[in-house]
Amino acid sequence: MLKKLLTLISLLWACQYGYAQNTDAFWKRFQNLYNEDKFTEIYNLLSPSFQAEMSLEQHINLFKNGIKKSAGKMKGAVLLKAEEDASTYLLTFAQMKLEVLLMLNKEEKVQGWLWQPYREQKKHALDVQYVNPLKNKTDSTIDREARKYLEQNPKAQLSFAIVHPDKTVHYYYAADQLPDAQSVYELGSISKTYIGWLVAQAVTEGKLDIKADIRTYLRGTYKNLEWDSQPILVQHLLNHSSGLPRLPENLLKLATDQENPYKAYGNEQLLKSLQASKLSAKPGTQAVYSNYGYGVLGYILEQVYQQPLEQLLNQKLQTVLKLDSISFKSGPALIRGHNESQDPVPAWEFQVLAGAGAIKATLKATAAFLQQQIAAENTAIRLSQAIIDPRLEPQTAYAWQVNPLKNQADTLIWHNGMTGGFSSFYGFFKQKKTGLVMLSNVADPVDAAAGEILKAIRQQ
Repeated sequence: MLKKLLTLISLLWACQYGYAQNTDAFWKRFQNLYNEDKFTEIYNLLSPSFQAEMSLEQHINLFKNGIKKSAGKMKGAVLLKAEEDASTYLLTFAQMKLEVLLMLNKEEKVQGWLWQPYREQKKHALDVQYVNPLKNKTDSTIDREARKYLEQNPKAQLSFAIVHPDKTVHYYYAADQLPDAQSVYELGSISKTYIGWLVAQAVTEGKLDIKADIRTYLRGTYKNLEWDSQPILVQHLLNHSSGLPRLPENLLKLATDQENPYKAYGNEQLLKSLQASKLSAKPGTQAVYSNYGYGVLGYILEQVYQQPLEQLLNQKLQTVLKLDSISFKSGPALIRGHNESQDPVPAWEFQVLAGAGAIKATLKATAAFLQQQIAAENTAIRLSQAIIDPRLEPQTAYAWQVNPLKNQADTLIWHNGMTGGFSSFYGFFKQKKTGLVMLSNVADPVDAAAGEILKAIRQQ
């Protein structure tokens, strides 16, 4: 239960490139406030953009009834790893240990943190199989990070691709059976980058207007989908500023299988949820990550084209980008997913919320799509990489997170993903024109490994 609660205060890898840290002093202050139950004061340590992720009431409930109740008083913090822009600490509490990745902004407010149960570094004696030319620094970094990940996740079958405009290098690692270019993975939220491109393609075809009220494309009446006469626009779904929650309020109530939460959620349930949803903020004013919003985008695309989303996406991938098809369904090539405990779990199935994370694809297919993003020869691809509203943080294009790098004339464009049994990372340097795909069949984030590999790419 605590692990589920911790995910509510997690900001994923969006803050990898930040400012120099003064984290020791931060944790001393945090410990005093936490032990004295001053949870409102802790909330005030968060940046405004991070506060938009969670209300004060939710924050207090999480710390008071979640972390404090389960972990007890905090005894201290020990630095595990320090980098220029983020630090990882081991927090010791009376009843457990937690690991926190912390990033402060230039005002020394919390721009992002990832809380998770501390996992003892149990190194499994593995006979690692791999495909890696080991010719340069990037190759060596992939080798090091893959082996580290496998030590913690011995069931993992890892696939990597380093992508350039004119070539792609594939890498594979496993302690048992190696994956290959035809092994299929669940992409999770990386699927949103495909949906973002599909929206951009619809715009170039004159089928969709991102400045249009989303109610234009919905069946029924939705007087609730506005705030002070400001309706939700299509662009607000794209950059997560719609005011809709992360998930539909009725999703978990209707889920018949907690390990496959999206399976039973169809069009009727989505439209009922939209008629009942209460916006958390005026659309366009706060960015709060929303799977709900991308489910609605997928539904809108189906209405605009009068085609099922999977069929529509494959048609456009094949005819516009000349790429292989992807799938929303499980097939024999889908490798088995595992949770963090290395237990096998079922694949996720989607209906109307497919736009949030339904895609299942091979390394070959995902690398080919990223190669198109890097080359940026397609009009819709260039449009999909454009920041929608520079005033909002994090800066978001058509699903892509866009991070200008400090002291460097380059920009990292990226997304990550996770399902019940898979994790993934997808990103590229816009000016260097080099990208990375990392896919795992274990639901343990690959972001830290991806960050190290990206550093090697930058330095090479």
